[in-house]
Amino acid sequence: MRKNILALFFTMVLMAGSAFAAVNITATVGNEVPTVGAMQICTGICTGDASIDPATQFTIEVTITDPNGQSDLNLDSIRLEWYTAGDSNGGTPDWDAKTLTPPTTGTRDGCTQSGTTYCLQVDTTDWTTKFLYGTVDVYVYISDMSGGIDSDESGALFTVNSSWGVLPDTTSGTYTGSPDSTNNAFSSTQTANTYIITTHLGNANIEVTGTQTDLTYLTNAIGDGNMSWYLTNDAGSSTPFTGGADNIETTWGRGTDPTSATSNLWMWIDIPAGQVAGAYAGTLTYGSSASP
Repeated sequence: MRKNILALFFTMVLMAGSAFAAVNITATVGNEVPTVGAMQICTGICTGDASIDPATQFTIEVTITDPNGQSDLNLDSIRLEWYTAGDSNGGTPDWDAKTLTPPTTGTRDGCTQSGTTYCLQVDTTDWTTKFLYGTVDVYVYISDMSGGIDSDESGALFTVNSSWGVLPDTTSGTYTGSPDSTNNAFSSTQTANTYIITTHLGNANIEVTGTQTDLTYLTNAIGDGNMSWYLTNDAGSSTPFTGGADNIETTWGRGTDPTSATSNLWMWIDIPAGQVAGAYAGTLTYGSSASP
């Protein structure tokens, strides 16, 4: 009987000793690539969604980490660029030609740079007003000193608003001719050409109008209808000004970065017979609006 009891006790001891504890074992092999994490747009405050006008200063807040603690992030390799997820002005989704490599970093616009939080600064001159407007993704790329690369995208982080405007290259110009003569060409005094170069300043398709006043000298006038315009040097195809807002450009698209879209406006004047000699003056006023 005692023998059986001892055998039972020994068995119980063995069973109690069968409990175990686990120890986690890891191995770091090589150098892991960096990790680009969440992004926000900062324009005073940082938010996941924002709508901004082209050529507006802002900062991208992004988390960048080195997973295996090698701490060898190559900050000079940061690349920031944009992709249009849905172009609103008739184009197809596309990369913007403007890429910051690397962008300036540092606390700004409500973004505080510290630890693994980086503030990638985008200045007014860093991205073009010719950017495709609409819903836009932000992409951030970075590598480490070993060349490992990671990237992430915002996922339609913000919207670029549409903008428009025009800039003529001259503020003055002259016609020279005698009474009872036609098709006297306009000459720009600023650029020494026979046309006005106008630059498209926006990112949307626009319409451009030109409103020409009469030219006056003392009590004398040359009516606006004696002046005509055309987009090439072809007086025979020119159209007289009406005194109202004449449509010069219709559905005029933006340029392709870094080249601006420009348009040449050629003009001529018919001088009535018996017109009093003198220095006549008037104004050509441009107007622009988004195309319907």
